[in-house]
Amino acid sequence: MVTALIAIAAFLISVTLLVTVHEFGHYYVARLCGVKVLRFSIGFGKRLVGRRTKSGTEFVISALPLGGYVKMLDEREGEVKEEDKPYAFNRKPLWQRFLIVLAGPAVNLLVAVLFFWLILISGVTKVAPIIGEVAPQSPAAVAGMQSGQEILQVAGKVTPGWSDVYRELLRYMGDKRDIAITTKPWPTGDKATHQLPLKNWKVDSARPQLLKSLGITPYMPQGPLLVKAVVAKGAAAKAGVKPGDIILGVNGQTHEHLGKLLIFLRAHPHERITLDLKRGDETLTLPATLDEDKQGQGHLGVQLVPPPWPKDMVRQVRYTPGSAIPKAFSQTWRMSILTLQMMGKMIVGMISVKTVSGPIGIAVIAGQSISLGWMAFANFLALISLTLGIINLLPIPMLDGGHLMYYCIEFIRGKPVSERTQAIGYRFGLVFLVGLLLLAVYNDLWRLL
Repeated sequence: MVTALIAIAAFLISVTLLVTVHEFGHYYVARLCGVKVLRFSIGFGKRLVGRRTKSGTEFVISALPLGGYVKMLDEREGEVKEEDKPYAFNRKPLWQRFLIVLAGPAVNLLVAVLFFWLILISGVTKVAPIIGEVAPQSPAAVAGMQSGQEILQVAGKVTPGWSDVYRELLRYMGDKRDIAITTKPWPTGDKATHQLPLKNWKVDSARPQLLKSLGITPYMPQGPLLVKAVVAKGAAAKAGVKPGDIILGVNGQTHEHLGKLLIFLRAHPHERITLDLKRGDETLTLPATLDEDKQGQGHLGVQLVPPPWPKDMVRQVRYTPGSAIPKAFSQTWRMSILTLQMMGKMIVGMISVKTVSGPIGIAVIAGQSISLGWMAFANFLALISLTLGIINLLPIPMLDGGHLMYYCIEFIRGKPVSERTQAIGYRFGLVFLVGLLLLAVYNDLWRLL
């Protein structure tokens, strides 16, 4: 229950913040261009609270917190007094209307830059991408990749951490061509280039696990597995496991590798096992029956403190405020291109539409990220703001990109697109967006259930 409330709160904070900055972009540029703004609303539906400024703008918070809008004076939407007509949106020159509409998505992209910049100057911790295991007959095994190798590059892109490896592999999701992977033995050794075949690369469209699907298991440090917390009424709690215990093994076999322990537990839901524990100076053997989680995997119900990473495997990357600016813009650009690539692959069928997430999925990720600290939440906000900006720039009627498309046509033709044509476009756009929302919600519910 607490987790669900955290997820809902994180989702509402995210939506409110990102919608506010988006609509503020429209509002600010509209005011600069002399357009009278009638209402600035966060949310839709019934007005909950608000106030009116001297300029005549009503700032309100509405009942449905899943968006927002800026309502401007416009002769196409109602009668306008003669003295107010110079301040109507439709009376403004084409370049001003274009900038007003463009401002919303542009601010979202700038917000992404800001969050990336904050993360870069705060310092990013990266774990060296060292391969723990390679599954037999997997694409990684066919390419000749081996345990103990560090992944230096993916398709020519430098990968100092696992997050970089994941991002670069994501670009090739759905592709059938080979890609070059550069590795070297850890900590020293000669570089080698492997041709990773993607022809038979099968990724779970609902829960993409790129590394696992390629046969790669990241290296995990070995050492005592300390129990930090025990889930109430879970398998471990029923067995008598307590915080502070150290898990030595399962079923008489030593387990000092967190990854291997988790793999074993997940593969045996509802099975009865024995836990070898150390509690102070005492060694215990406790029987336990594993639970089953929502994914159908075995679950012990403990939070473990993983063994510490070797110092040479942990890299702290920090930038000065000045040097972080171009890096933040570069990161925003790369992620924007990646987002468009993923959309394109989805359209042509290279990626399943099951990967689309809706409000429920976003809320879950928001809750997870905020529980991991401000930096993880800032990264989440950067990615969502970037995605919001990109989606709004798509040439779909009802979105900002649809309006920009009409303005481009107006510039070429020398006259506006007819209101009838725009109305037809808006209907198609509405059907498309409603259909996309229903698909996203269906995917969210399918993952949960």
